[in-house]
Amino acid sequence: MAQFTRRQYFIDKNLQTRYIALMVMVLIVHTFIVLAAVFSPYIMMLSFDFPLDTRAEAAKAFLLVHGNAWPVIGGFIIFVGILTLFVTHRIAGPIFRIKRGIRDIADGRLNETIHLRKKDEFHDVAEELNTLAAGFRDRFSLLKEKSSLLAGYIKELEKEIRDKKLDETVGRHVILNIQESREAIQAILDRFHV
Repeated sequence: MAQFTRRQYFIDKNLQTRYIALMVMVLIVHTFIVLAAVFSPYIMMLSFDFPLDTRAEAAKAFLLVHGNAWPVIGGFIIFVGILTLFVTHRIAGPIFRIKRGIRDIADGRLNETIHLRKKDEFHDVAEELNTLAAGFRDRFSLLKEKSSLLAGYIKELEKEIRDKKLDETVGRHVILNIQESREAIQAILDRFHV
């Protein structure tokens, strides 16, 4: 049986509300401009000295258009508001997941990846962040490996000193290994500008 998952359409209420308000305001302004163009001939006929029967027909037409237009306009504004919510859902969801991915990277959780739905926006941004996390993961894995090698070399050096077996050849060999690991770590760190 298919599992039902509840959809939350308001993911980023601030962002989505702003876009819905913007779309509704644009629609209202557009509606008033269109209504001014539609009603202006009737208003002109009613305002100027036209014969009474022409004015009566204009008044009847004006009232008919006026009575039918407002419910349609109100319904259309509500429809556009709901449609904008669904459209912004395809934007706000990816932004939410991308922000979470950035927090994961900042917190050192480099194994997390950003997964977007097929029809979501910002797939390219999510892929770049996943590539960034993979690059960090590779570099930090190498740093951990080199750090582990350094720890081993230090233990070897401590053992040689403790056992009083440290001669110049062994000491130089351990120092050379430590220097190589340090240089490898430094090369990785030099790629970052802090």
